[in-house]
Amino acid sequence: MGTHIKREYGAEQPYIPAGIFKIRIPGIHTGWELTESIQGALMVATPISAATFVMNLFGFPFEIAVMWVLFNNIMYVMHPLLGDPVFPGWITPGMALVSAFLMTYPEGTERIHALIALQLVVGIIFLVFGITGFASKLVTIIPPSMRGGILLGAGISSMVTCLTKQMIYTKADGTEGTRVSLLVGMAVTILFMYSLKMAKAKKDNKVLMGMGRFGLIVGLGVAYLIAVLAEGLEPPGNLLKDGWFTTFSNYGIVFREMSIFGVGVPPATTWIAVIPMAFTEYIIAFGDFVYSQVLMGESVEERGDEFIDYNPNRSNIICAIRNFIMGTLIPYPPILGPLWGAGVTSVAERYKHGRQEMDSIFDGLFPYILIMTAGIIIRPVVNIFQPVLFLGMGLSYAVQGFASLYIAMEMLPSKEERACGGMMAIFLFQKGATWGLASGIILHLLVGVTEERKAEEKAAAARDAAILEEGLRKSAEAQKRYKEQQAARKAAKR
Repeated sequence: MGTHIKREYGAEQPYIPAGIFKIRIPGIHTGWELTESIQGALMVATPISAATFVMNLFGFPFEIAVMWVLFNNIMYVMHPLLGDPVFPGWITPGMALVSAFLMTYPEGTERIHALIALQLVVGIIFLVFGITGFASKLVTIIPPSMRGGILLGAGISSMVTCLTKQMIYTKADGTEGTRVSLLVGMAVTILFMYSLKMAKAKKDNKVLMGMGRFGLIVGLGVAYLIAVLAEGLEPPGNLLKDGWFTTFSNYGIVFREMSIFGVGVPPATTWIAVIPMAFTEYIIAFGDFVYSQVLMGESVEERGDEFIDYNPNRSNIICAIRNFIMGTLIPYPPILGPLWGAGVTSVAERYKHGRQEMDSIFDGLFPYILIMTAGIIIRPVVNIFQPVLFLGMGLSYAVQGFASLYIAMEMLPSKEERACGGMMAIFLFQKGATWGLASGIILHLLVGVTEERKAEEKAAAARDAAILEEGLRKSAEAQKRYKEQQAARKAAKR
């Protein structure tokens, strides 16, 4: 859409070169997709759900906590603006780990110091890996069993978090219940985003085709409706009770009570104490870099008309900048990472349907991010989704988990690699990133899979397939002869 600069077939979307960065301005270098605009407006429930972390860990009311969300969302646009073809997000699988870590510090200045130090140390790690170029090398030198294990662990972590943190609620009588709304929402979302049967049905049905363009939104809408009708969820009341806009009018309070300029520089002991957790967060974030590289590679292979330059070094540097800004001015418990899996998967899946559906991957990323941010600014929109924060977060976990699992399976071609990856994923989920990484290295060294072994397995699989095909052919011929004989006997009796 629009009169922006067009690219030739197979070329890269136009940009302004700036060293490692490739600056693209919406409307000039990219188009604007209406579908992603609508999704951005309706998926506001996901980012504002992170306000609960600020409320629970630091005691701020929702009216102030939502300011963290807006600040963070404004910086999302840095990624596509500087050439990173992803929808950024938090280090989502590590959020539970960060909360548990921060809870070991007394509420108040000590806990705030711990968050500041953690976010800035994570930023330093991102920066060092990005500037040295080691980030892009890390993605290629890590063996498939470990890359698959990281993605499996992230997928399992996302799904378990969804099932244990988002799906359980307290009923009016004080007992616990399972949110059927979220289960149905997950099923509908996965059906419209991943089902081959649905993909076939959409080709022949304009209504299904239109619904399929909105991926997450259909699932969220169905889940919201069930939550209201069957689970006693109360719809929002006066949408204007907090005014028209989310503003930074309360930032003075946050600056004094949360920023490094208000509470001071954390002591040396705190900086040292956060280092293991910071590396744990980076190890988890590494799975997002792997996921991004695989997803962009799939998209290029599927389309062929656009070259998408995904550079892990650039993504690391942008993540570092975001963490430095927030860690200094308004530290954010969901440490900032390179990817929102649900968002980028939703855009990429529609992008794969061809240039007529979405000209450039950036045409979908910009409106999704910018309209979502605008939705957070418009306070009545926030109030609409405030009652269903659990749905936005839960569906995000589910989509990211599903995609992580199927991509991980593709990365593990041999049975040895699948076993190593599965074992590593269990350690990663159950014992944390440090144990997970260590187990992955040890298993790779102990088992290992050579290229010769992979070739042998591939040849064996081809032989098995040929034998199976031959067996099926003979069985079909025998069945055909049997039917012919039966028909002949019946004819003879007549």
